[in-house]
Amino acid sequence: MKLQTLQINAFRGATKPLTIEFDSQKPITMVFGENGNGKSSISDALICLCTDSIGSLADKSSVDKKFLRALNSATEDVSISLQTTSGIFTAQLNPNGTTFTKTPPDGLPQVRQLRRKQVTKLLDAEPSERYTELQEYIDVGEILKCETTLRALEKELKFALKSQGAVAMESEKVLSTVWEKEDKPGLGWEQWSEQETSRDINELNLKLTDLNGFLENWRAAYSGIEMYRAAISRERAASKSLITAQEDLEKFVNDNPDSNISLMQLLTEAQRYIKPVLDLRHCPVCGKDAVREELVQRIDEQVKNMKRLNELNQAFINARNIHQSAKTNLNEAEILCFGLFNAFCIDQLETVKKYIPESTDLFSGFIPLTDQLDQTAYLKEHLPAFLVTNTTLGIDQKVIDGQVKQHNSISTQYNSLINARNSVGIIKTKLETTQKALALVESTRKEFINEELNSISGTVEALYMKIHPAESIGSVEMSLNLNFKHSIDIHARFQDLDKITPQSLYSESHLDTLGLCIFLALAKKYHEPNTILILDDVMMSVDHSHLERVIQVLHEDLGEFAHIFITTHYRPWRELYRHGRAPASRIQFVELMPWTIERGIRFYNGKVNLEELRDHLNSEQIDRQKLCSLSGVILESIFDFLAVKYQCKMPRKPKNEYVLRELTDCLDSKLQKALVVQQVAVDETGKIIDNQIEKQTQLQPIIQNLKGLAIIRNWVGAHFNPDGFNISDAEVFQFAELTLKFGELLTCPTEGGFPIKSTSGMYHATRSGRIRMLPFTQPQ
Repeated sequence: MKLQTLQINAFRGATKPLTIEFDSQKPITMVFGENGNGKSSISDALICLCTDSIGSLADKSSVDKKFLRALNSATEDVSISLQTTSGIFTAQLNPNGTTFTKTPPDGLPQVRQLRRKQVTKLLDAEPSERYTELQEYIDVGEILKCETTLRALEKELKFALKSQGAVAMESEKVLSTVWEKEDKPGLGWEQWSEQETSRDINELNLKLTDLNGFLENWRAAYSGIEMYRAAISRERAASKSLITAQEDLEKFVNDNPDSNISLMQLLTEAQRYIKPVLDLRHCPVCGKDAVREELVQRIDEQVKNMKRLNELNQAFINARNIHQSAKTNLNEAEILCFGLFNAFCIDQLETVKKYIPESTDLFSGFIPLTDQLDQTAYLKEHLPAFLVTNTTLGIDQKVIDGQVKQHNSISTQYNSLINARNSVGIIKTKLETTQKALALVESTRKEFINEELNSISGTVEALYMKIHPAESIGSVEMSLNLNFKHSIDIHARFQDLDKITPQSLYSESHLDTLGLCIFLALAKKYHEPNTILILDDVMMSVDHSHLERVIQVLHEDLGEFAHIFITTHYRPWRELYRHGRAPASRIQFVELMPWTIERGIRFYNGKVNLEELRDHLNSEQIDRQKLCSLSGVILESIFDFLAVKYQCKMPRKPKNEYVLRELTDCLDSKLQKALVVQQVAVDETGKIIDNQIEKQTQLQPIIQNLKGLAIIRNWVGAHFNPDGFNISDAEVFQFAELTLKFGELLTCPTEGGFPIKSTSGMYHATRSGRIRMLPFTQPQ
């Protein structure tokens, strides 16, 4: 699968539509730009399209996912599209603003992403947290779910076992205490408890039911007697009050002959009659003329004089009414009392016959009585006997109730004990099975993770040694600490010390490259043919020599990926390609320009210096200064490469900064005469034909010509100098063309880059082997 076009609209920094066209001949894309120009937006777009992750935003806390869409954009505007030789894949932001709908939903290219924060987290995190960074590759999530379920079941069973054990102990304690209170009958509390539990108490329950009914009905009947007694007391008190009121009234009348109750009653009635009549003119009794006011006044005076008689008369009337009410209540209480008692005697006669037959006549004697006086007399005469019978049966009821309750308690506790013991046995069996399953799943998971870590350790070591040869470090080992759930240990060698934690002694750049090698090894192991590898700002602290070897790893060891996508603001990485120190022919450069909300993400396709020089030479418009300046930079890079490769003598400087003249002069005549570039032949498939030289070029003539023209760089391309006014365009072209030829002779036509490999011991070669440079060492 090859990438063709990536289109991003209204996603994060892409405030304007963005389209990147990929060069099908270049399997690596480098997006280079300063911070804040859109690198992460581009890589995150690929990640959001091809995975369920949100890319670099996942590394940050308190992220508001609504900003997946660009500022001043609507949710429905956000879309990502990737066209490949395998098809077109699109993602549209859903209305919720946090998830994407993928079309097609399946078959998306696999993306393996690596961000610098992942590298630092992997090495800086506690061992117990490292697995989180690796679980995208070593995914045992489903096994962990099973393990978590088993662990929860183990905890639940342990709790149940403890709980049932406590139930059994409590039941044993209760049964033992009851057994001791019963004077320890039988051969022991457990045997006795079993016998008591198996004992039939149906007869006791039936008897208890009968006695409970008897006592419940007796309480109802006896309450009727209490009501009757109270009614009698109230009637007697009312009768006594009535007699007293009557005697008081009669005595007052006898002592006051003029007081006439009838007259008082007449005057009272006249008072009530006359007062409401306002236009009275005649006496209502004799018919004579009368003045109403005078008549009312005389009646009031007479009534006032008879006040005591009125009070006594009213007291008598009240007492008579109360007595009448008491008599009525007494009659109702008698009917209720004797009715309840008669019903009780009928309902409970069989109970009495069964449990106290000697009281049968007592109860049956009341039933035939119908006369109230006879009933009352019988009840008064035999009430003590009734109460004794109630007490007798009440005692029996309490004894039997205690026996039943004790039996029930013993049965409950004994059954609880047996059930708890049975449960303990069942739970122990389940717990043993669960623990075995848990141990098996856990050990299998840990063995699997360990095997996976061991399987990549060799790859990690090989990659790391390629980046750090002969540095007395390496021997990287990754393993799972079996004493913990998923704690990953990383050990390595430092000088003479083995199995040290690299964080203790390795520099930051060594840790960076170690983390890079671990992730690259994982990506290599778990890649698919359509896998896109994304390296998002992973390199920051390595020096040039190590960076060159990192580039070598990318080009030589990661060819199985469909595409490698690099984002970086680390300028030395970009510049190594620009100056021919890396195989630039297989990498596409996307160089970002400053971002603004109005323009969005902008870029141009970057070029290496030789390509740029070639384009300027082919341009219709001559830029003298650009040609000379760029030629000078290229020559300084080439001569610096030669000076280092052949260990040429140079004047010592604090910063080893040398100008073009110093670099050209350091190549002595012997070396110049010996310098030869050979182009190796290839067959029709592009495969190198060993030891068949297609072309050989002596470099001394070119170097001498360039030394003679080098001053043009200073006069025209670097400084203001009037002498430069006399340099013709032809001379400028000659200088630039000779520089281009010199650079092309040393640059691999297949992959780009200078002949930096020195493994043959006979010559230096480019990574592809197409270009060879001799001699191998400085001639003596």
